[in-house]
Amino acid sequence: MVFDALHFSYGSQSILRGVFIKISPGSICAVTGRNGSGKSTLMKIGVGELKPFSGNIYIDGECVTAQKGAKRFRHIAYLSQKSFLPRELSVLNLLKKCNSVKSLLKDEILEPLLLQKIADLSGGEKRYLELRLILSLDRHYYLLDEPFTGSAPVLIERMIDIIRQKKNEDAGILLTDHYSRYVARVIDEQYFLIDGYSYKQKCPVSHGASLTR
Repeated sequence: MVFDALHFSYGSQSILRGVFIKISPGSICAVTGRNGSGKSTLMKIGVGELKPFSGNIYIDGECVTAQKGAKRFRHIAYLSQKSFLPRELSVLNLLKKCNSVKSLLKDEILEPLLLQKIADLSGGEKRYLELRLILSLDRHYYLLDEPFTGSAPVLIERMIDIIRQKKNEDAGILLTDHYSRYVARVIDEQYFLIDGYSYKQKCPVSHGASLTR
């Protein structure tokens, strides 16, 4: 999946100024930057919630910029920052509505929570459930906007394992998060958004390499 030369503005404020990002199958790519740098905007463009002023989105070589979001979701699953869980349902009743119920019912984190209402879960437990539901979908690419937010370390460690497992199934994964120490452990590539431009890390983040546009 490729974000190619994307430009986007909110009114007179330019957010993206020719951003290029490539997500390869079987890899985990991070996009990092300050608040307001355009990370969530980039993902919304990727799934068709926003239309770029210029530039294109390619999925496996096909330009999908003009495609409706519903068509893109045949290839992409998206975890947004905004919760999508129905608060009035119990975890068990929600899972029964999903095709993935058999595997998730035995999840070591979710099993003790099955009879609880989603409204009564902690922020981290809700985020974990959302991530599990999104990654249970059969897609080529997964866009995860701050998957670790509000989660305790034990939940984040489990999330990392699940994300890595999906990568090993040859999925391409793009994620953003402010938990840099966890992000650095799970990614293969990293891009920084600075002043509307994208800069790619030349080699693994832990090596302290320079950036390139």
